[in-house]
Amino acid sequence: MSEKRFSDPRLAYHLWYEFLRRAKESDNPEVLAAMEASEEFYEAWDLVPYQDFDTWWEKNDMLFEEMDYVRELEPGELPEDNRSLILEIPLYKSPTQLTKEVGAIIQAAYQKRGKTGKKDKRTSRALFHLSAGSEPKLGVLVNILAIYDIWRFNKMLSSEELLEEIQKHFLSGYPNKQLSEIPAPFRPRKNVDIVGDKLRMLKNVREYRDRGEKIVLNVANGLFPGE
Repeated sequence: MSEKRFSDPRLAYHLWYEFLRRAKESDNPEVLAAMEASEEFYEAWDLVPYQDFDTWWEKNDMLFEEMDYVRELEPGELPEDNRSLILEIPLYKSPTQLTKEVGAIIQAAYQKRGKTGKKDKRTSRALFHLSAGSEPKLGVLVNILAIYDIWRFNKMLSSEELLEEIQKHFLSGYPNKQLSEIPAPFRPRKNVDIVGDKLRMLKNVREYRDRGEKIVLNVANGLFPGE
């Protein structure tokens, strides 16, 4: 999988969903306490045990829809976002002329904000949204989830044994079993010190495992992926 950032929101929410399932199955007291505290926060997700993401998404995708949209205000109504642009549009003019004038005003407003042609970066106003400013690459998150799953079902294994299981996991779906299928953090390098390279991979095993635990806790607290 290409290690893109959150360019595919649906995949990002799929990962959130999967990490939340892990949080609900966790035996970590800190995670359990966080899940209890966030029960009301996740109530709208209407989670069903063992339900696959695609089925769940069909019924709940609206939870992640942006609430920012262009709309007509009622007389005396204030905008919901104080960064919105309020216009007075005389409807006796032609639509062509109005479109031109409104476009010029919008462009001028962007220039005034110093962000000409760029989307204003701020927190999403969807009911549920990804953590702002802390988006790791999607491919990395997928691998963290895979390593976390391998570890949580094999907690008695040593780091070296866990590394072997990780390598087997990434080779299992490929008949040619090429090392290139193993993510770089867990793939042996060529023409390097073998001992040093082994230590590098073992360090990455521990790092990905710990990051998995951290994300599970973040999700239990209502954040994804979190700090």
